[in-house]
Amino acid sequence: MEDGFGVDKRKPYARDLLRRAQLRHEIFKDEYVIKAFYEAEKAHRGQMRASGDPYLQHCVETAMLLANIGANSTVVVAGLLRDTMDDSFMSYDYILRNFGAGVADLVEGVSKLSQLSKLARDNNTACKTVEADRLHTMFLAMADARAVLIKLADRLHNMKMLYALSPVKQQRFAKESLEIFAPLANLASMRCNDMLLVIGEIDFKISMS
Repeated sequence: MEDGFGVDKRKPYARDLLRRAQLRHEIFKDEYVIKAFYEAEKAHRGQMRASGDPYLQHCVETAMLLANIGANSTVVVAGLLRDTMDDSFMSYDYILRNFGAGVADLVEGVSKLSQLSKLARDNNTACKTVEADRLHTMFLAMADARAVLIKLADRLHNMKMLYALSPVKQQRFAKESLEIFAPLANLASMRCNDMLLVIGEIDFKISMS
């Protein structure tokens, strides 16, 4: 965090975002979580969402969803860092050195799930029941159930931000979420009822629009 002028410009925003997160949930006062927050800020510096928000805000909202369903600090930290292997300089070894094997394995698991998700999108798997069922099995076989939980939290926050996408992308994203990701919560026996309800509600609104 001390590598130049650009960092100093962003520090006030990052500090404010962290303070607001700490007001919403005590786990964001944990030193382990704070360290992950600033690593996520460094990894995603300059990256913006389609909504115009900094990508760091999406990281925090995903981690907040996990905290609100009772996830521990390891899962919350992995939630903050979940895209860093795909979108930044961070490697498995970097995360291992700084956060331990538990977090590194979870982030790697989320990365693998993201790759499968892209494959499903490219092949329109959500429209093919047998292939969707096979994909569910693959997801659960290749990843810690907590990695699936992190991916679901990521997807849920993305669903809440669909207004920033075109109607065609909204429909595709909602269908994929409902038919590929939502069933994973039941298959993995997760405490995700609130996630499922919101995904279903957003999907219904988009379908009716």
